[in-house]
Amino acid sequence: MRSAILLFALLASTVFSYARTDLHTVSFNGVQMDKQVTSISYFENTVTLTWSDNTSISGEMAELMLKLAMDNDINKVRIYLVSGLYDKNILVKGLTSGTPIYIYDMKGREMAHMDAAEHGTLVDIHNLNTGVYFLKNNSTIVKFVKK
Repeated sequence: MRSAILLFALLASTVFSYARTDLHTVSFNGVQMDKQVTSISYFENTVTLTWSDNTSISGEMAELMLKLAMDNDINKVRIYLVSGLYDKNILVKGLTSGTPIYIYDMKGREMAHMDAAEHGTLVDIHNLNTGVYFLKNNSTIVKFVKK
């Protein structure tokens, strides 16, 4: 997987890319996203995502988030982190109606999928184990924690 990310970086002919920084009105249970990725950098085989609060992550989690986003134009990708623990359901608003929503685990396995509804989508997560998950809808990726 590291070689695929390195190849992607080389093909893009860039060492440092900026992710979108415009505001997007996606919310989880009425709470807007806390942090958004503002830059993506590559050094050797390591991907680093830098968040809007100047914190960053590198390694496997950053690679997985970028891999999930790679089927879209990297300049249109929105990667978010939402605070809090979620238990049974997540109400997601701000997604385009009829577009697919996917939930992935930390290994990149698809755990659930559904279509976004017009006035918000209730995502049932009660059957997921405790851990970190990613919600993907088009070019939007949201990292959340299941309690």
